[in-house]
Parts: sequence; structure tokens; C-alpha cells
Amino acid sequence: MHEDYPHLDQLVGAYFNQDYDLFFGTDDIEFVLDFYVKDNSAECLHQLIQEIADFEFKYADCLEEAFYKTFDPDIYFDDVPSFLGMVKKKVQKQLG
Repeated sequence: MHEDYPHLDQLVGAYFNQDYDLFFGTDDIEFVLDFYVKDNSAECLHQLIQEIADFEFKYADCLEEAFYKTFDPDIYFDDVPSFLGMVKKKVQKQLG
């Protein structure tokens, strides 16, 4: 687990592992994000938002490269900034 980004690491590594489509019965990323958001506490979601903001700020010049190097996901995301934006949007909606 990445110690600077434990919640983002959990999202990428546990919810989007190589078998996520088998576990969730779909390869729909939004469906899995909805499940993640409902499955975690408000405190966890607030921390996730902060981790994403920190990560985006720190690696603004090389976000895609840093994401894959830091988290080494089992799946490929078409557009990392869009994925992170989708995560933030769903979390913020859940938090109200």
C-alpha cells in the first residue's frame, strides 16, 4: 500500500484489480465507483478527495506517468485525469 495515498491506492488496487469485472459482474468503471462510494465512510471519502488533490498538484506535469508508476494498476484507464475527475465528482455527490 502506498503510504502517502492509502485511500487512492485501495480504490485502484482493491476495486480495480485484474478481476474487478468478475467480482462486480461488469467492466463499467462508473458502476464500480458507485459501489466504492457507497461502501466507504464519509471520513474515508474526504480523505480520498484530499489525496487526489495532493496527487494532482504534486504530479501536475506528469499525471498519467506518475499514476501508473505510483499505483501500478492491474487495468489501464483510458484517461487518468478523467478517471480522477469522475472519482471526485461521485464522491462529492455522495458527500452532498
